Amino acid sequence: MNLKPNALIIATAGFMLSSASAQTTFVSKKFNSQILNTETDSLSMGLKTEYLSQDSEVNKTNRFRTRAEFDFRKNIVKYLDFNLDAAISLEAGNSDSLYQNANEFEPTNAIILQRGEFTFSPFNFAALRAGAVKIDNDNHRLLTGRNVFLGAAEELNYKYHDFSISAVAYQTSPRNVNYSNRLDSVEEGDPNFFMESLNLRYGNNNDYLSATYSSFAFANLSNSVAGISYLHGNTVNLDDSASGEFVYSYIGNSTRVEGQMDSRYIKMKAFGEALVNNSAPKNNQGTLVGAIGYYHIGDHDIYLGYSNFKTEADATVAYYADPTFRRTNVEGTLTTVGYQNNKEGLSVEIGLVNSQEILKSDLSENSQEQIIQFSLRKVYDIF
Repeated sequence: MNLKPNALIIATAGFMLSSASAQTTFVSKKFNSQILNTETDSLSMGLKTEYLSQDSEVNKTNRFRTRAEFDFRKNIVKYLDFNLDAAISLEAGNSDSLYQNANEFEPTNAIILQRGEFTFSPFNFAALRAGAVKIDNDNHRLLTGRNVFLGAAEELNYKYHDFSISAVAYQTSPRNVNYSNRLDSVEEGDPNFFMESLNLRYGNNNDYLSATYSSFAFANLSNSVAGISYLHGNTVNLDDSASGEFVYSYIGNSTRVEGQMDSRYIKMKAFGEALVNNSAPKNNQGTLVGAIGYYHIGDHDIYLGYSNFKTEADATVAYYADPTFRRTNVEGTLTTVGYQNNKEGLSVEIGLVNSQEILKSDLSENSQEQIIQFSLRKVYDIF
């Protein structure tokens, strides 16, 4: 883990560009005469309207948000693709907090990069990604939020009938910028995030069982990240400038098991996740257990989901953790009720999060918090 992500990015980008340059000789004139190819490229747009209400002793928020999301896939040359996921978020409302930079739901307007990466895949069993790399959050919900880290990822895949195995390794630099679009941005430091994952899966798209094991490590975390993480549950030695130093390192592993059964009218999905930071002697674990059920009515789905989560104070770095599960030193439940029109790309969802601190902190006397969220989303396939 001594390899610097910045050096790896430069080498990877150079390799990709060299490969692309060598292949342009074989590219037809048709490619040069058009920007988009409907056979290999795609563009979709999602419009989302959302209302959020947050109530706790420390933070109170009422926020209305309109968000335009763009998902663009472009084949540059043979074996080389570019993927871009971005969003424009416009928000209004009010937010009160007892502590500066403590409320991640404070209304703000932003352009958000969710993915901006090149993928080089000369073989059907291997791929190399570089750029603003999207971390596989679906298998690591407690470890990181839906973050984009600057770096590279290498993937290997093998499939035999209904059985598949895949491995991915990340070497990234989670720059100290405002990933949550709420928490204060910090500039100093050159943080690193490394992760290696192995996934086993048996089944098809309807019925399957999968298991994922990952090892992770954060390194070179800055004092400002420590100061903000203290407000969200981590154990930190604070200094006079509201920054600080993490008491523990963050090196550990994460395991997730998931299964699904889908019939004509009913679909059921259940999952469990466990997270351990081996560098902390105590308060170093996280768990997530949940299930979601769908009722099919033609192209329409009605669903109900319930999750129970618990993330102890030093299970992961709070600054980069998923705000959906309220970061660290917290336990609670997430309940969702929703409707999907699969033919029209329309969905409506209501979510309720009830949580409380595990260990009493100096930030508040009443550690309970409630978040209610209502969202309406429509997806358009442009081509």
